[in-house]
Amino acid sequence: MHNKVLSVVMSNKKLLLVGPLPPPATGQSVSFDMLVKGVAEKTTDSYVVNLARRGESLPSRFSWRRVMEMLAVFRSFFGGLWGGYRNIYITIAQSAAGFVRDCIMVWSARLFSAHIVVHLKGGNYGGFYHSQGPLMRYLVRKTLLQVDTILILGEGLRQMYDFEPALSDKIHVIPNGLPIEFEGFSKSLPAAGEPINILYLSNLIESKGVFDLLAAIRQLKYGFEVPVSAVFAGKFLASSDDQLVSSAEDLESRFFSLLKEYQIEDSVQYVGEVSGDEKWQLLKNSHFFVLPTNYVNEGQPVSIIEAMAYGCPVISTHFRAIPDLVVDGETGVLIEYGDVDKMSLRLFELATDPERYQAMSQATIYRYQSYFTMQAHLDRILPKLVGMGG
Repeated sequence: MHNKVLSVVMSNKKLLLVGPLPPPATGQSVSFDMLVKGVAEKTTDSYVVNLARRGESLPSRFSWRRVMEMLAVFRSFFGGLWGGYRNIYITIAQSAAGFVRDCIMVWSARLFSAHIVVHLKGGNYGGFYHSQGPLMRYLVRKTLLQVDTILILGEGLRQMYDFEPALSDKIHVIPNGLPIEFEGFSKSLPAAGEPINILYLSNLIESKGVFDLLAAIRQLKYGFEVPVSAVFAGKFLASSDDQLVSSAEDLESRFFSLLKEYQIEDSVQYVGEVSGDEKWQLLKNSHFFVLPTNYVNEGQPVSIIEAMAYGCPVISTHFRAIPDLVVDGETGVLIEYGDVDKMSLRLFELATDPERYQAMSQATIYRYQSYFTMQAHLDRILPKLVGMGG
């Protein structure tokens, strides 16, 4: 009955959706694509503005190509407003350049008396705000006060907006969901003497714990004498919070140097970026999913939800909206960033306790099925998109 009523309500609404579509396939673009398709099933009148960055330049670098892309974005956005779309959804940024874009869109939509929903897919908006000068902070506060609803990924992220108490009633939590329909896949540990399979599936960034995981693999192999096979899937990227590397090339070089130094070359495979069947097969074959992240722009990784759906106990960190996904000790293990010893110890304990591992795998699937399916995500977010008019 709820879905039938929602379909009737949305069928009478004109929705303008602003966000990045694949390619490239990132957690944010895949999630936005899922929303676009979910909206299309409920209404015949939606209008999409694609924010995807097509060039290779970093977001912080000036690029004439990006200028032209933004001009095309604004032309499309204003075309939607002039076309009568009055329910506006915008995936907002947590950078100065991104805010300028968001600011123009929000104030323009307000001039058209639109119902405005903004969605932050990261977890560093407070950091962005506090890094700005007084004038920019004032503009951020005034702009956010113009929106009707602010969507965030988890309860632990509410404090990002503490800089403006009047925003508290606008904030609603909408967790991520798996971007495909999937029931779940239960797992057991391999037979004695067979390697445990560890998967790292995300962009390879220093602060996502790439080097820490390599050190943990060394401890498992030589300290605990556990046979291990690890796959790293993703793209080497530089980040503003890098400490040990100066570029993506430097990160890649250090990664392969550590494989030799730790003598784990025969236990670690790097496969680059993966998608589709190749990605699902990696998840199906893996026993553990490890993402020991402290990445500055982390929010709530979709890759963790993918791992949960495939019954992989998750080893990650007490960071951002990750504790909203992983129940420590029940569906995985949460550690402090940089705690290599605890990471390797917890992996050893689970890898040598088949009954506990299987119970954790089943609990992981149950949590995914209960809270983080595609349908659960759409059921939460779609009612937030429509206002009384338009």
